[in-house]
Amino acid sequence: PDTRRMINSPGVDHRILSDSPAISTHIDADSLRLKREKNRDKSVQQVLLSSSFQLRASICSNPEELVEFAPIKGPKRFRILLVRHGESEANKDKRMLTQMADHCIDLSPEGEDQAREAGRIIRQYYEKQIEKDPTPRHVRLWTSPYKRARKTASIIAKECENIITDTREHILLGEQQFGLFEGIPVAEIASTYPREYQHFQKCVTNGGRFWARMPLGESRFDVARRVHEAFGTFHRDAEQHSIQDLIIITHGVTLRAFVMMWLHLTPEWFEQEPNPKNCAVRRLTGAKDKGYIFEGYEEERHALQSLNSGNAEAFANHAKEKQEQTEDQPAQEYH
Repeated sequence: PDTRRMINSPGVDHRILSDSPAISTHIDADSLRLKREKNRDKSVQQVLLSSSFQLRASICSNPEELVEFAPIKGPKRFRILLVRHGESEANKDKRMLTQMADHCIDLSPEGEDQAREAGRIIRQYYEKQIEKDPTPRHVRLWTSPYKRARKTASIIAKECENIITDTREHILLGEQQFGLFEGIPVAEIASTYPREYQHFQKCVTNGGRFWARMPLGESRFDVARRVHEAFGTFHRDAEQHSIQDLIIITHGVTLRAFVMMWLHLTPEWFEQEPNPKNCAVRRLTGAKDKGYIFEGYEEERHALQSLNSGNAEAFANHAKEKQEQTEDQPAQEYH
C-alpha cells in the first residue's frame, strides 16, 4: 500500500520508479488488472450491441420501446430520396444571372407549385411504407443552402410535417460553381474569355467534360469530390442516432454526383445520365438505385442545359446559332 501511494503521488517520475524491481511488480500488476477490467467491459458491451433486442425485451415493460433501441445495420439500410429544386426564376428568365448571384435565385411561382406536388408525392410514398412497416423512423431532410433549394425544402417539409422529423442544411450540397462563365451569353464566352474557353472546350471535345473546370469555378469532378465529403455526416447520423431515412434537396449536377459517388459509378455514367427535371424525386435504397418515384417537370431548354448535358456538339451548335442572331434579340443566359 505504501508503495502504491508513493507511485500515485503527484510529481513522481514513473520512469525512474519503474526501474525498481519491487515497484515495477506493483505497476505491472495494476496495469494487468486495469487491462482485464477494460477487456471485460468491452466484451459486455459487444454482447449488449449484438443482442440488444433480446436483452432489452426481457426488461422493457412496453414493447414499443424496443424500436428506439434497434441496432444500426450499416449503410445498406439507408433510404434516400434525392430531390432537385423546383423551377427557379433563372430557369424561367435566363437574364436573371446577369442581375444577381446564383445562390440568391429564388423559385418561380410555378416552382413553388412543383415543390408542393413533390411534397405530396413524398408524403404518399412514406404513408405506403408506414402501412407495410409501422415502426417509427427518424426522417431527416437535408438541403442545399441556395435560396431556391431552401424554398423547395420548406414547402416539402410543410407538406410532410407528419413525416419529416427535422431539417438541416449542408453547404456541400450546393450547385456547381460556374465561375467566370456564370451569366454570360454563350455567344460571348469565347470572345470574353478566349484562353479559358479554349481550355474548357478542349476538354469537352475530347470527352473530358467531367474534368473540365470553369475558370474560378468547379468541374463536375470537383462537385463529386465535395459531395462525397458530405457522406461522413450521413453515416455518423446513422451510426450514432439511427437516422437512416434521408430526404435531400439539391441541384441537377449535384444530384447526379451524389448518385455516382454513393453507388461507385464512373465518370462515363455521369456523362450519359440526363440531368433530372425540376422537383424530380429519385430513390436510393442501400446500395441500389431504384429510379425516380416522380419524374418531375420539364424546363425550357437553353444554353446551360446543353453545357450540363455533356454534349459538346449541342453546346457548339448553340454558340454558333447565337452568333448568327441579331444583337437586339435577348440573350440566353447560363443557368
